[in-house]
Amino acid sequence: MGEINPGEVFGISALIAPYKMTASAITSMPCLVIQVSINKLHALLDHFPGLSCVFYQRALQTIKERLHYTRIQLAAARA
Repeated sequence: MGEINPGEVFGISALIAPYKMTASAITSMPCLVIQVSINKLHALLDHFPGLSCVFYQRALQTIKERLHYTRIQLAAARA
């Protein structure tokens, strides 16, 4: 469980094989959520390699930040 801030994404697990959504969300305030078809997203990224590069760089940055936060939580739990 974690908190997603405005402008952040969730559901990143659906971007890589086996392309399964493993996240769900509950909002604490009204918000706008955009649902994207993974098939249409992959087609778009295949068609525009530059967009694909930027998209996956942002996705990797998000994963890196979440992994860092998880490590901090684990270290705090062990202390």
